[in-house]
Amino acid sequence: MIPPKCNRFCMAGRMAAMAVAALIVCTVPFTVAWAADGPASCLSATGEAAVAPCRRELLRDPGNMEIRFALSDALMGLRRYADAVAVLREGLENFPGDDAIKKKLILAESYLDEQQYIEKQQKSNAAASQSKKQDTRVRLSIIRCEKLKGDAAMAACNEGLSMDPDHPGLLTGRGNVWLEMDRFGRAIRDYEAALAVDPKNREAAKSLRLARTKRDVKVAQCLGSDGPEGLNACDAALLEGASDEFAVQERRAGLLQAMGREKEAVEAYRIAARLNPADGQIKRSLAALSPRSEQPAPSPVAGRDTAAPTVKPPLPEKSPPPKLVVPAAPPEMAAATAPEPSRQPPPAKVFDPPEMKKPLPAPATPPPATATAAIQPRQYSNAPEMPGITH
Repeated sequence: MIPPKCNRFCMAGRMAAMAVAALIVCTVPFTVAWAADGPASCLSATGEAAVAPCRRELLRDPGNMEIRFALSDALMGLRRYADAVAVLREGLENFPGDDAIKKKLILAESYLDEQQYIEKQQKSNAAASQSKKQDTRVRLSIIRCEKLKGDAAMAACNEGLSMDPDHPGLLTGRGNVWLEMDRFGRAIRDYEAALAVDPKNREAAKSLRLARTKRDVKVAQCLGSDGPEGLNACDAALLEGASDEFAVQERRAGLLQAMGREKEAVEAYRIAARLNPADGQIKRSLAALSPRSEQPAPSPVAGRDTAAPTVKPPLPEKSPPPKLVVPAAPPEMAAATAPEPSRQPPPAKVFDPPEMKKPLPAPATPPPATATAAIQPRQYSNAPEMPGITH
């Protein structure tokens, strides 16, 4: 009830006071409820559900140890020990003398160390298992490399060496395969590689001496034999880095060239040229075998086009000799068809228009005059060539 003596200003003031009171009454409970709901949701929840509200409360109140412990417990329950250690170390920086934080931190660090040790062991076991599988495959490759023959043995040796390139047993086995194939240079290279890894490998040392002896024989055959026999000996004696590699490659290139295998000869000559760049004979042989790559020549079509103007003869219809074109007529036919001398006009004046007259270095009979002479020949006639001029 409004008092009877209250005027309109009094009524306005009371209404404003009532509005402010209503606003305070409505706002305070929501604020108190939100403030009470934050810590409650952190402390009552567990696991992942507690992490987000606890972090919000910790940002709002970093000194609340209860919230910090609740967050570290939730993180350790999720096995996120590194995050829990980080939260507790932050609290220890703010409160260095807090024993409760120290105890929590020691516990979290012990869990973290245990977790890291377990992960390291798992990685080590996985690597060991993988290595064990690879060792099993390598052992199988060694058995196949030693027991099989020919290309099958070579494939097994190469498969094993792809997994373990420095395995002395595989290198020795592949050297034995090369030895059986009469590729003594390659066998020597594998035996030497095996001995570099395992100097006490007796099998590799014994086989190396045998391969070197056989290679010396093949080198002599390569340099002294011709045809396929000499070429096979050169192929068997090829050894990269040997002192006689250039001589073997040069001889091999010459044998290939003599047998008509020019592409292979070019490749052999190029290898020899790289071994001895100063050898002029190699350069000349290489240039003779590969003129297109060493000395490019014009194409046959371009050659014909270039030579055409020098050998092309002039066309006979453009400048024919008058005596060859005009046939000789019998005297009786010439007398019957020849006109009177006084009425015959000069051919040059009749068929040479004034506008076509140009100074020429040598006089030439125009084509129309030839045609007229063919129709009206003047052979055996006593008429003068030019009026008023006689011989």
